[in-house]
Amino acid sequence: MVYVKKIFFLLIISIFILSGCKTEHNFKYVSTFKNNFARVEIGGKCYLIDKMGRILNKEGFEDISNMSHNKAYFKKNKKYGFIDNNGNIVIEPKYDFLTKVNDNVYILRANNKYGHYILDKEILVEPKYDRLYQFKQGYAFVKEEGFGKYIDYNGNVLIDKLSFGLNFDKNFAVTSRQFDPSVDDLKKLGIKRKNIKKGEFLVDKNGKTYLDDYDPTKEEQDNENPLYFINYNKGKYYFHRDDDLNNGKNSAFYSFDENIKVLKLLNIKNEYIHDVDIEWFVNEDIMIVSKNKKSAVIDNKGVNKFGFIDGLVVYISDLDLYNVKQKNKEYILNTDFENMIDIDYDEIYFNSSKYIRLKKDGKIGMVDTLGNLITKPIYDEIGPMFVEGHIRVKIGDKWGFMSEDGVLDIECKFDKVYCFKEGLAPVCKDEKWGFIDKNGKLVIDYEYDRVQKFSEGLSAVYKDDEAYYINKKGEIVLK
Repeated sequence: MVYVKKIFFLLIISIFILSGCKTEHNFKYVSTFKNNFARVEIGGKCYLIDKMGRILNKEGFEDISNMSHNKAYFKKNKKYGFIDNNGNIVIEPKYDFLTKVNDNVYILRANNKYGHYILDKEILVEPKYDRLYQFKQGYAFVKEEGFGKYIDYNGNVLIDKLSFGLNFDKNFAVTSRQFDPSVDDLKKLGIKRKNIKKGEFLVDKNGKTYLDDYDPTKEEQDNENPLYFINYNKGKYYFHRDDDLNNGKNSAFYSFDENIKVLKLLNIKNEYIHDVDIEWFVNEDIMIVSKNKKSAVIDNKGVNKFGFIDGLVVYISDLDLYNVKQKNKEYILNTDFENMIDIDYDEIYFNSSKYIRLKKDGKIGMVDTLGNLITKPIYDEIGPMFVEGHIRVKIGDKWGFMSEDGVLDIECKFDKVYCFKEGLAPVCKDEKWGFIDKNGKLVIDYEYDRVQKFSEGLSAVYKDDEAYYINKKGEIVLK
């Protein structure tokens, strides 16, 4: 009998545990899950919780971020620090401000100096720089005591005594030693004011310089005809010689490949490029120039493709297209300078996707980058991009979804919609939110005041002044 009672007692305990009874936290704010944790607010303090409802940081903070590379920043007494995924403080709160460069890099500020923290490598460089720009390909340009240099994640100096520097791109960065002559501290670098270097050059990730024969410690320098960077495009760097722009001769432009080999001396007739506002090389054969709101496209034989037009010509490198913008009209041209869109339109809209939006009489349509029609201008609004094969579209005051082949496969009948994520999209009717699947079927009823898209199988929702998490069946799993 005693044995039976013990079994019964253990069974009751097991049922209680397995029933999913979790502590109710009375959330005031809930966010989406990321890397198995979500940021929540309880009693005016911020915490991270896991999917079992367990609180990571026992002490509530003024602010806390989502977890990334097993680290999260937090704010305490107006200072920022970091904790790990076990809730341990790995960096005490001592920074005045921080900026997230990407999921792995934070720039830190304290006492108006800048440093950085690399999450996955656990590399901390305390603030000591006057300026610290964005890390790109493992290097950043920094300013210290008025002068610039490139550093790696560990703070090791790649090259110094610089006046400015661009981000690394394709293993090289464009930089310069063209200092302001009014800087009194030039003598610290051993540079005479009369020998300040004009022009720009390239540096690689080993600190080796290219297109620069300048030694900042020497007294005399050959500073004639310095090179100036124009642009990088599709494996080529383009420069021009500054002095040659004003001598009345054919101007000297140079192209270099990524091995910094001089490929061509590009001769463009001076009548087209003298004293222009904008220069841009599409390739070694085509250059765009602009001046006083007029533009021209010139080939390497000096042939002006259009003459100077009233407007702006922009090369869209990602799409390999030209966008010609005039006062009352826009055009999309292919690389043969042919108008690639047959239908009539008033305006053109680009974004980062492979589609182009057209507007006609207030309605919006879409074509692909080959000019193929996706949909005629029939919508009042179209969302920014396709997500999981669908894009948001609006007719009148109602929203629906269009597929990538231009079919309106979920009719415009919702007051508001968000894009699909994890197979479901939030939709709103009569100020209440629910979720539909990709067939347009309502799978979670309209009952929430606010919702967030599903992430890691859960959605953060609000209803009747309560905040909690539901699964894809609409069941409450955390509250």
